Amino acid sequence: MTTRLLVLLVLLTVLPAMGTLWLMNRAVAMETTAGQQQVLEAYRGQLRLVRSRLDPLWRAHAAHLEEGDATPEERFTRLVTKEQADGVLVLGNNGALQYPDRAARDQLRLMEQQRALDRNVWLPTQAALQLSIELADVERTTPLADVIRETSMPGIWAVSSPSGRVIALYRTGRLEGMMHDFLHQVETEGIRFIAFPPDEPGDAEAIAAGPWLPGWQLSFVAMDTEVRNAALARRRAITVSAGLAGLAVIVFIGIAAGQSILRHLRLAALKTDLVAAASHELRTPVTTIGVLVDGLRADPQLEPRKTREYLDMMANETSRLRRLIDSFLTFAQLDRGRQQFTLEPVEPSWLVEKAVDAIRDRLPADCRLDLDIAPELPMVIADADAINTALVNLLENALKYTTGEKRISVRASRDGGEFVRFDVTDNGIGIPAGEQRRIFRRFYRVDQRLSRETAGVGLGLSIVELVMRAHRGSVAVLSAPGAGSTFTLRVPCVRQGQTA
Repeated sequence: MTTRLLVLLVLLTVLPAMGTLWLMNRAVAMETTAGQQQVLEAYRGQLRLVRSRLDPLWRAHAAHLEEGDATPEERFTRLVTKEQADGVLVLGNNGALQYPDRAARDQLRLMEQQRALDRNVWLPTQAALQLSIELADVERTTPLADVIRETSMPGIWAVSSPSGRVIALYRTGRLEGMMHDFLHQVETEGIRFIAFPPDEPGDAEAIAAGPWLPGWQLSFVAMDTEVRNAALARRRAITVSAGLAGLAVIVFIGIAAGQSILRHLRLAALKTDLVAAASHELRTPVTTIGVLVDGLRADPQLEPRKTREYLDMMANETSRLRRLIDSFLTFAQLDRGRQQFTLEPVEPSWLVEKAVDAIRDRLPADCRLDLDIAPELPMVIADADAINTALVNLLENALKYTTGEKRISVRASRDGGEFVRFDVTDNGIGIPAGEQRRIFRRFYRVDQRLSRETAGVGLGLSIVELVMRAHRGSVAVLSAPGAGSTFTLRVPCVRQGQTA
């Protein structure tokens, strides 16, 4: 009898509680869905507002192409060197091509002859002049106002000034960078806007970028997910508090457990990536050291020459392990914001020389390393060790992803009045335009086939980006498959009266 009463009491308690819990769960689910929908609709409204603001920005950019009085050649040079256009066509009032003209073609031939004599000569307008002439040869130079049109050359886009007398040419990668800069000007709190070129599929929230950008799409990435989740949790708490106090505790425990599980899942995924990357890189040097040690132990009597060779090889593998561990430690400190930077005036030439010295003993015999340091460069305000780490990572990548005869150049020059730029150029495999925004992600490597044949865990460029962000500078890449890569660091100069 007691057992029956106990079972009945349990049923009378559990069944209503389960029914109430089911109703509360339904209410919570509906409340959560409604809240997420409201936030999503708000983001979609902001995306439409941003799209409406893009056209005026591009219109102002197009108008800027024709500012000032200048000859066609002067206008070409300004837009290529200052505005970073990949090419420029200048037309007359009658629509005829004024520049590049026949003299420009002769000038291009002289540039090509000069480069053939000395490959180290850097001609800032040669590539832009060649692209402009090629486009003028393959299509009729017809300006088209209020639109960024794709030319007959794949991956080349044209922007015309309002009068149609200037047509600026941009490659897809540079246009993506400009779109990123424009979108950054109109970003709102809690959301980041992104652009997809025509050859890259957009996400589920992507919309057409507007009349100026046919084929392009805009979308958004929410940046305040933790704040939004906290707000939804508070709304759920209000709903749950309308029920039984005990059930509210259960719901809160479930929410806390779910959030904890998500955090642990994210941590587990990151650990998995870390273990997968580290195990691949640690296995080879550890195995090599083990084989070398076993080889020495197997000898009845140590031979001095063989022992020295084996010790040198073990030292190399130990250095490789140390560089790997240093990369992990450096990234961890930078990613958590715990790296302390000591900013002080530093000579740019000294930074370059220090970085080159750090990798000089790892240069193969067939590697050609050229330095080009402009005279009388201003001092930069930087943490010397951090900038050295960034430059060394770029140099190691240049060595790693250049097959055959390696030609690497390091160039330091003034970039306007506020920055000094460091360019690291190689003749390696290059980077596709669609990958150039992803290479700075942690553990990301472009060529997986080559990644299996080379050392590294995909943290070098992540470290470079974190270092430059901490210095209020920037890192950029200019590359094409099979044409090598140029990575550019922009480090702030020491301002007048600034000491640290």
